[in-house]
Amino acid sequence: MGSFVTVFLYRWKFLLNRLCLKGFEDDPFAFVDIISIIGGIYYKSENVWKQRIWKIYRIFASIHFLIPLLYSIENVLKDTDIVSLIWCGIVICVGLSICVNEIILRRSYKALVKIRKFINDKSNATSDPQFDSSIRNVFSQISQIASLIVIAMIIVDEILSPVVAMHEDRYFGLPRFLSTSNSIAKGMTRFVYLIVFIPIWVSKVFNAAVEITALVVGCRSELKIFTKGFEEFLDDTREQAETLPREVFWKCFKIKLRFQIELHVSLVNTQRMVNELLSQFFMVTYYRDVIVIGSMIFIILSEGFSAKSGVIVLSILTFFAECWWLSMLSEFFDDSTETLEELMDDLMVTIPYSKENHSDYQQLRTTLTVIKMNAHECTSVKYAGVFLISIETFSQLVDISYSVLTFLLNIGV
Repeated sequence: MGSFVTVFLYRWKFLLNRLCLKGFEDDPFAFVDIISIIGGIYYKSENVWKQRIWKIYRIFASIHFLIPLLYSIENVLKDTDIVSLIWCGIVICVGLSICVNEIILRRSYKALVKIRKFINDKSNATSDPQFDSSIRNVFSQISQIASLIVIAMIIVDEILSPVVAMHEDRYFGLPRFLSTSNSIAKGMTRFVYLIVFIPIWVSKVFNAAVEITALVVGCRSELKIFTKGFEEFLDDTREQAETLPREVFWKCFKIKLRFQIELHVSLVNTQRMVNELLSQFFMVTYYRDVIVIGSMIFIILSEGFSAKSGVIVLSILTFFAECWWLSMLSEFFDDSTETLEELMDDLMVTIPYSKENHSDYQQLRTTLTVIKMNAHECTSVKYAGVFLISIETFSQLVDISYSVLTFLLNIGV
């Protein structure tokens, strides 16, 4: 399975390099940037014409949301039934979540640059380059696979779009000012609209999840490498504590410990920025899904199965999967942090105590205690600064979605 993934990703890299995406093979965030470009969220170029074209595309990608919004409002005014009203609410809710996530990404641009730089600099290292490389390769593959899943969703939706375009419905249509009386022309217009609309919409919806996946997994890979390096530092300290004179040992030990502390402080600061972004994205995703998932299930039950149902079912599954994945990411640091805390406890036991070095010994215990507290603090991710994000939080979403569905069914009767 691993070899298949490696070959598959290599072929994608080769194809994209042929399309003149320079430096693609060396950039683990390249697939993430592709999703961002498709969604009209971020692109940087020194070429003036490329910047002008990008501005036009970005405006188009931003205002295209008005088309489904206007169409859903037209249906509410025309039919005035609960299904049309609920669909209009879904469109507004998803649109608002996209806008909020995009605002978070833009406001956090400097933090994103710092986190990416920390990951790309590869400042943590062990005595085993092969171990470091394997850990970072896993990070790169997970980052690319997350982006390819979104690209696969776009392809599946594009395949379904002709079927949806051939059937007139009140969900994926066009407002009156974009419609024609000719049925063939109307179908072709809807088909073109869906072909253009789907990649932008899907990329905007899931860009935040793809971005935070790359950041969390990248930061975790650096934490695992740091933990391995700290273990090697502990082994060296044990050996030197037995062989070196006391004064020489403390002098060498304090220099090496200072280096480890500097690495860990940099890692903890990066983790905090990542956790802050994860908590914000999770909060937006969670409350969007609370409203949207139960409402979509209600629409399928009310309208029956049709061409559009496949797209709606796919949306429900991906929304569930996205929320589940974000809750999984919140627990990604737990095992490595626990291992690191155990190593710090071992280090305190390893260092020999003597009256001559009492102040150094006390300072060491205080320093390691503070490091452990900071490391433990970074394992918990909270949304709204209060509620802890975990798999249990995702299970609550399932219960709430069922409650929303039951409520809507009672209203619809």
